[in-house]
Amino acid sequence: MVLAEKAWVSIVREVSVARKSEGEADSTCKKLSGSDWRSKKCGEGEEEISFTDISDREGNEGKHCCKKVEDGEPDPEPDPEPEPEPEPVDRELTVNEKIKLACDYFVSENYEEVHIAGIIGNLRQESSTLNPGELGDGGDSLGIAQWQGSRRDNLEEFAESKGKLVDDFETQLEFIDYELETTHSSSYRVLVSKNTIEDATEAFMKSYERPKAESAHLDKRTDYAKEVNSFCFT
Repeated sequence: MVLAEKAWVSIVREVSVARKSEGEADSTCKKLSGSDWRSKKCGEGEEEISFTDISDREGNEGKHCCKKVEDGEPDPEPDPEPEPEPEPVDRELTVNEKIKLACDYFVSENYEEVHIAGIIGNLRQESSTLNPGELGDGGDSLGIAQWQGSRRDNLEEFAESKGKLVDDFETQLEFIDYELETTHSSSYRVLVSKNTIEDATEAFMKSYERPKAESAHLDKRTDYAKEVNSFCFT
């Protein structure tokens, strides 16, 4: 067979690939020559990796690399374990946070600013830190309004009816509103008839809190009320 004819005969020689990419299945490169080498395809069960033109003097030589395809799809990687959610931080609210919470609550119940200041000013005199678990009078009084006797009993029943603890701050705010609507509705009427912080504070003290004379301290209650007004509304 003459050399010109040899150029048109496909000659296949298998050559092992010297370098394999990481994780790649065994691959084989076939050195192909002949005028139709560029049309060569990978065999059944193989896929093409690369296609390189080596070229002899007549441009009729090249290298065609294929690799075997594994049966079936590879198993997907398992989903990573979810990060654990951080534990909620159980901390006591600051006094200012409690004041803001109380202001927002009474605003939501349509109380006027001056009356809200009067209410919370009184509460701060009863419990300076607005501690819903505070005990006074030898343990007889409880909470931010220092309820005692039947009123304390009513608070406990109110909290239980809502599935809350008796020393829950927001529950005690709700109980104040409840009393002003029901058992102490007359206190509410007196309170809302006042137009100044001083008058509102005194009205709430005398009609709702009703402290003993020696623990009244109207001046301190009024100062607290003015602080509340400045903090929440100015």
